[in-house]
Amino acid sequence: MTRLGRLARCAGIVLVGAGALVLAFWCYLQWGTGIAEHRAQVRLGTELSQRHPEVPGSRGTPSHPTPYRWPALPDGAALARLVIPAIALDQVVVQGTDTADLEEGPGHYPGTPYPGQPGNVAIAGHRTTYARPFLDLDHLVPGDLIELSVPGVTWDYRVVGSIVVSPDDVAVAGPLGEPGAWLTLTTCNPRYSAATRLVVRAELSSSPAMAPTPPAPPVPSTGPTSARPLASLGRGATASPVTSSAASSALSTGWPIAGWALALIGVFAVGLLMLRRVGRLPARMAVAAVSAAGVLVVLFELFGAVANHLPAGY
Repeated sequence: MTRLGRLARCAGIVLVGAGALVLAFWCYLQWGTGIAEHRAQVRLGTELSQRHPEVPGSRGTPSHPTPYRWPALPDGAALARLVIPAIALDQVVVQGTDTADLEEGPGHYPGTPYPGQPGNVAIAGHRTTYARPFLDLDHLVPGDLIELSVPGVTWDYRVVGSIVVSPDDVAVAGPLGEPGAWLTLTTCNPRYSAATRLVVRAELSSSPAMAPTPPAPPVPSTGPTSARPLASLGRGATASPVTSSAASSALSTGWPIAGWALALIGVFAVGLLMLRRVGRLPARMAVAAVSAAGVLVVLFELFGAVANHLPAGY
């Protein structure tokens, strides 16, 4: 084989290997991340179901408000069950929106009101990873039902409208400047991209629980925001999407990624070396099986490290 032929063969092997890695990473994002999320949802569901009801079982109505007394909830605790029949969503919302929190399910922005309280309840969720809870959020239309519930109480919200904003527009999760009880759901947009952020706004169709409301988070000044257009969505109104520039940042490599990448190369190299030194077929098969298992474990950890650097809500 000529030198050019050897180079072409090596290039082909590299390209095939790179394609296989990309395909494996896509499969990990679609299904692998959902495994851990499912386990977390089972734990959160059990935690929520064991919470002692603070009021008799009821569904809040304008004539019979349900003043639920919220306990202190640390980050990572189960907040409430989120059910959206129109898109077949049934997930437990976790308190907090850090990376680890959103990997377990939709996350409640700390500092925003709790479900049923006056003000703007804000919840973020992944769009295409970690079981994809907000995958079809763009399918919601005005009037669709959104339920938030805890043992003994259910609050019904009705979708008012949706809007697309810049990914750094955090004001959508802040106060609206008008009375009422609202719910804001946010996620990355469009699918498989973090170029913009999709925001769905809903209004409580039953009286809010008049309980102490935690202070709203400070809203940084980042230029014109979309809080006012969403707040002005009247009952039954819709909003036109707002265009904005894609400001997503590139993936950060970081030491965890480099470390697992080196570990992957090391495990693969050791496996090849052992295969060359083992002559008998049963021994070669055993070495291949152990090496393949080691590669899969390290690959899973490597993909997890890379996924941790994806934009929140991706």
